[in-house]
Amino acid sequence: MCFIYSCFFLTPDEYLSIDRLTVGNKVLDADGTALDILGLYKIPEFKIIKMVRIMPDSIEKGVPNKKTYLKPTQYINFKDKVITAKDLVEKLGMAEYERLNILYFYLLNVAPKAGHQSCASDDSKEINEFVICNGLEVSVYN
Repeated sequence: MCFIYSCFFLTPDEYLSIDRLTVGNKVLDADGTALDILGLYKIPEFKIIKMVRIMPDSIEKGVPNKKTYLKPTQYINFKDKVITAKDLVEKLGMAEYERLNILYFYLLNVAPKAGHQSCASDDSKEINEFVICNGLEVSVYN
């Protein structure tokens, strides 16, 4: 799952922007479990991309806690149901599309949560962990 500069991930100490995270840092899931960052990849894009813009408090109070941009295909754990960011626009009317000039995307890879395993499934929702980004539960690779 790709993230841009506006994505701040909850660590045990504070929210850190994706470009300030490093391998060895920990990010938290909704239960407060700290997951080790195993990989962080900066990928040049240099193009205009349609993103989902989610305004602060548009889902509920404090969610998200700041303006958030996600790719339309990004998975979100929304009220215990996995949806894509585009569902917030097209089905729920809680967000809008916006075209952004992107210079870099970042990929985040974390250690699987105890008891979770990566699997070779066609359903990619089963091979991801969910961590807190701007107050939202978003999927990252494990």
